[in-house]
Parts: sequence; structure tokens; C-alpha cells
Amino acid sequence: MSYNLKERRTLYAVHLQASQTSLSVGDTVPYAILNGTSGHGVTVSSGVMTLPKGEWLIHFRCESVDAKTWSANIYIDSTQNTTFPTISSRRNASLSHGSASTNQTNLDTTAIPLKSTGSTTIELRIISMTNSSETFSDCTDCLIYGFKI
Repeated sequence: MSYNLKERRTLYAVHLQASQTSLSVGDTVPYAILNGTSGHGVTVSSGVMTLPKGEWLIHFRCESVDAKTWSANIYIDSTQNTTFPTISSRRNASLSHGSASTNQTNLDTTAIPLKSTGSTTIELRIISMTNSSETFSDCTDCLIYGFKI
């Protein structure tokens, strides 16, 4: 027996980006949808994304301006997800190359597949940092790929 899906499925790709901003523990990374994307049904308010009914893959990238120690986690419907990786950046010891020193990158990413019932919210929230706040760069972005059902 086979099943023929009569619905037409369109693959969507939505690009979100955050402006350079200072964040503290408990803050949501303020992603916003970039111009030029439409029809996907994803909405964003203060960095909290609401996904339409469908199957989605959400890829987060977060970068601080300075190499500081911080971490962020994915929250689904305001609950911290512990299944998929936390983004974390730790101040790295300098790598010695002769007389010069080079710091390792502080760029990190995480992703999560998600099936939305139509009003699922998702966000990336700062869960720890060594300072009271850190500045995150405008290279901080999020890509959402998927199908609306």
C-alpha cells in the first residue's frame, strides 16, 4: 500500500539576523526577519519566533564581539531544550606560534529539527556569562528551513 500526498509542499528558507546588541543572562537573542522573504508564515517578536504548522530545521549562529565566556540554549514554547547542543563560547587560551599569539574563534552554532503544530515558539536565550553583559555582533543569525503543512 502506498500513500500519495496530494498537498503541494514548498520548501521555505527564512534568514533572520540580529543587530549588534548588548545581552545579559536571561535575554533572548533579538533575531529579526530580513527583507525579501515572504510567504513562509514565520513571525518574530523580540527574538521569539512563532512557526506555522510544518516541519522545520532551525540553525542558530551566535557571535560575541570579544572572546568572552558565555552560553545560550534553545527554548521551545518557553521551556529550555536539553536534547540539542547549547551554544557556548569560552575564553580560549592563546595559542603560541613562535613569538606571536592568536586566539581561537568565538563563533559557534547549534541546530534543531522541529515539528510545529502551528503556534510553536522558539528562541535562543543566554543562560550564562562571566560578565554582567556582553556585546553580540551583527553576524549573529538564524536560518530556518522547512515545509509548511
